[in-house]
Amino acid sequence: MLTSTEILVPPFYGEMEPPTVGKTYDDPMFGTRIKRLTDSTADGFAVPEYSQSSAVNLDDTRILLVHKGAGVALYDIGGNVLSRQLQTNGGERIHLGSRARWSRTSPHWIYYLDRSRTQIRRLDVTTMEAVDIGPQFDRPIDFLRYGDPSDDDRTVVQRGEFISVWDLLTGERVSSQELDTDPAPTAFQSTAISPDGRSFIVGFPRSKGVDRWQGTEQFDVNGEFMAQLIDSASHNGLGLDENGAPALFTTSAASQINDPPDFPSALIKISLDGNATRTGLLPFVWGLGMHFSAGRDGWVYVSTYDPQPGTQPVAANPADNVSGDDNLWHLYTNEILRVRGSVVERIAHTRSTGHRNFFYGQGHATISASGKSLVFGTDFMQPVRPDSYADAYLIDIDGVSPAPPPVEPPPVEPPTDPPVAGWVDPNEEEFDRLAVRIANRIATGQ
Repeated sequence: MLTSTEILVPPFYGEMEPPTVGKTYDDPMFGTRIKRLTDSTADGFAVPEYSQSSAVNLDDTRILLVHKGAGVALYDIGGNVLSRQLQTNGGERIHLGSRARWSRTSPHWIYYLDRSRTQIRRLDVTTMEAVDIGPQFDRPIDFLRYGDPSDDDRTVVQRGEFISVWDLLTGERVSSQELDTDPAPTAFQSTAISPDGRSFIVGFPRSKGVDRWQGTEQFDVNGEFMAQLIDSASHNGLGLDENGAPALFTTSAASQINDPPDFPSALIKISLDGNATRTGLLPFVWGLGMHFSAGRDGWVYVSTYDPQPGTQPVAANPADNVSGDDNLWHLYTNEILRVRGSVVERIAHTRSTGHRNFFYGQGHATISASGKSLVFGTDFMQPVRPDSYADAYLIDIDGVSPAPPPVEPPPVEPPTDPPVAGWVDPNEEEFDRLAVRIANRIATGQ
């Protein structure tokens, strides 16, 4: 990993060939070893669904990926296909709309939604047996739309305009009442639960401002309003900060409030203690897209993408694009990096085109619950099918060399007056002998 703040243009960006499936390559700029997990060149893509939701299970042995046709596939950590189309032993297919998410209490469980029965279910991937969790709802619901369950397997359930918190271990509702979002001027789009399961957030992306029911708001488990976290609703991640406190990590680019100052387009941290304290962590250039995956060890992983098609440096010599007035390649472009407080470590280039109109080609780096495995998607700049192809790649974070500690400069000796030309500094004994000779000359008049 590197900690430099230089603009690092990856060599051979448009020419480097990806490794064959199952093989590794070393990032030529950062030195990180990266393994290719899938081969979707023939039929579409196989990538993590979203940075907020971990693709890797609790003990880093299995991976969930979404693929073309809205299916969900199960792999082992080595990239071997366990199920190209995940389904229960009863034949029930699990697809993108099922919101399949790993449990935070067992490495063997996946929670998902059976939409045909409006029923939350739990799948044991060792037996492929599924069981119902909680009641069958009387109207369409959604859950785990963005993010994972809390660390004690709580989740947010959306029932129309109503929101409540449920315990996935007991199948019971935690909230004493449902939050009614009917007063909101626009419908909410995103919900996610905090790591400690004590609060949840609701995003209103089509309603920016500082009034109620705008931006991103925080509620306790009973639906009582706690704070507006930010006046906008952008990509974000919920995790623990460097002090072990729950926090929201997001971008300030869409916010119209200059708080914190000097961070108009940046990664910011917002506390979930009810005060919504904002801390600027890392500034970015305007227009650089970002996805966030927050861990439990204080690190938040950021995968960036240039959202403007046609501005990628795909020429044989991409360094040409950093000169002149355009300066197309900016700091942290198409990179995966991680931030913990004031520490920034750069991990790898995604080597993806990052087109805005192909969501699954935007990197979506996602860290496992243990913080050991990171999975991301990329088209590797391959001219296979623009805007429809991407494969999954794996980084073993434990195997990545940490950034070296700063080198302490050698101690600087205080300056001394230079000796007179021709003068040799005597030691103490020589100085005494010289003083005697000078005194004798003075006494004899010589």
